[in-house]
Amino acid sequence: MSLLGMRCEASTQGLHLISVTMAGAEELMRLAPRGSIPWAQAVQAYYAGLLLAGRIPDLLASIALLREVDPAPEAVGRMALVLLNGIWNLDNLGQVREGTALEERFSAIVRSTGDREPMTVFWWNVLIGMRTSYAHEDPWIGLQHCDAIQAIFDATGNELVFLNMQLFRGMNFWYLGEYAAAERLLKGIAAADEALGPVSSLRRFGLAWLWADRDAFDEARVLATQLSEDGHAHRNSLDEGRGRWVLGEVLRRMGDLEAAEREFQAALGMAVALEQPGVLGGFSALRLAQGRAGEALAAAEEAVARCTTMGGCGMFRGAFLRLVHAEALHATGAHDAARQAIALARTHLFTITDRIADPDYKKSFLESVPENARTLVLARAWLGESER
Repeated sequence: MSLLGMRCEASTQGLHLISVTMAGAEELMRLAPRGSIPWAQAVQAYYAGLLLAGRIPDLLASIALLREVDPAPEAVGRMALVLLNGIWNLDNLGQVREGTALEERFSAIVRSTGDREPMTVFWWNVLIGMRTSYAHEDPWIGLQHCDAIQAIFDATGNELVFLNMQLFRGMNFWYLGEYAAAERLLKGIAAADEALGPVSSLRRFGLAWLWADRDAFDEARVLATQLSEDGHAHRNSLDEGRGRWVLGEVLRRMGDLEAAEREFQAALGMAVALEQPGVLGGFSALRLAQGRAGEALAAAEEAVARCTTMGGCGMFRGAFLRLVHAEALHATGAHDAARQAIALARTHLFTITDRIADPDYKKSFLESVPENARTLVLARAWLGESER
């Protein structure tokens, strides 16, 4: 069993090998005790194979089993990675609430092992640092978990630990409006573009969007185009879709609306469920810029509805969606509804801000993040009230 387990684990490093490993993975899952090292190795390959084959119901059924599996003492580290991948799959398939339920199971395992299993603690911190922004709208807590990885890196010197730590630190700094820190971190880990599997594209995605937020449009367009073209060349629709999404956003802000529409339409066909609302939000903003208010409102309402159903919105785009929804309502003449929407958007914004312990980060979050600053401007203009 150990040899077959190693073969399954190796296959996940080269997805072209998954198809020839699936039969062995299924056999090992039947033979090995649940929660053992060979079982965890088999499950990792099995998940990848089901995803590549589009067998989503089988994948969801398999992930559901994790709630009942107790890891063997020697397998806790590998089971941590299984749990992380299970939650990542649930999130990307639009089942964020189910992912949160499994996150609680993961947290219980971490509490039971304490600091005896550093790689378990590492993967747990990666998970929270990655998903708390969209699952809980709390990038401050996400940043704290990323910072907690530093001690593990200091103890291990592991490059994988370092790259994950810096990537999600950078992403959470971006969400908080700390652009200089985010840019420094993301520019400093080019190796992440090849080393981190499904999240490898996040460095270029975040950096391109960050540059767009700072009006560095030429740099943003070059990097977004590179991400899109690399994804296309490697037949990686996840990376290509992210590249085309951020490229559409850059082009929209530059005023090239025709080119932006091509990118958004392509991205909508490639985006995973978790990220589709964010793409729809950008498409809604594009329609507003084109003077097509009714279509803008339809796209924004669909995006908000999807986020509500899923329980989250990828890339921390919730505030952006709430803003564009209010603006689309206003553009269609639904002024009362627009005022209600902007009031709700402002309330959400202050709820997130109240969780941020550092006053400098509170300030950057409200003043530097474009959608947050505009939400407050519109709230003052439409509601005639002080901020709070």
